[in-house]
Amino acid sequence: MEFIQINAQSDVPKYRQIIHSVHAAIRRGELKRGDKMPSLNAIKNTFGLSRDTVLSAFKEMQAGKLITSSPGKGYYIASTNVEQEEKIFLLFDELNSFKEDLYTAFLEEAGKKAKVDIYFHHFNLHVFKTLIEENKDAYTSFVIMPGSLTHITGAIKKLPPKKTFLLDRTAN
Repeated sequence: MEFIQINAQSDVPKYRQIIHSVHAAIRRGELKRGDKMPSLNAIKNTFGLSRDTVLSAFKEMQAGKLITSSPGKGYYIASTNVEQEEKIFLLFDELNSFKEDLYTAFLEEAGKKAKVDIYFHHFNLHVFKTLIEENKDAYTSFVIMPGSLTHITGAIKKLPPKKTFLLDRTAN
C-alpha cells in the first residue's frame, strides 16, 4: 500500500488523491493487470479516512473500468490504461450566438482528449447551485459563467480552486 499517497494540505480531494496514486503506480509498473488492491478498510485505517471517501475512489475507478471487484475477495486492477480523459463542466447562463461561438471555440481548443459537458442555469440561482452540487465530484475542471447571478460564492467554494475558471465577474 506504499503506492498510495495522501497529502492532507492538498486542495485535491482525498478520494482523487487515491485515484491519482493508483494511476501513478500503474505508470511506474508497480501495479499490473490482475494485481489485488488494498482493501477499503486497510486504506481507511492507514490514512484515517472515512469509508465513504475510499468507496468514492473505488467507485470512480470501477466506473472508469480501471478496477473490478470480486465478491468476497476484493478489488483487482482490470486495466492499465490510465490516460485519463479530461472531463470539463461548462456552465453558461444562456445559449445565444455569442455563447455558441464561445462553445465551439472551446471544443476546438480542448481537443480530442477532453470531454466537455455543457449546462445552462438560465439566470436561476437554484439551478446554478444544484448543477454545481450535483456535479462537483464528477469533473476534472470547471468553467463557469455566472452571468448576473449574485450570492454564488458558497457554491463556487465547493469546487477545487485550481481547477475552476470563471468567465464573468461575480457580483458578490
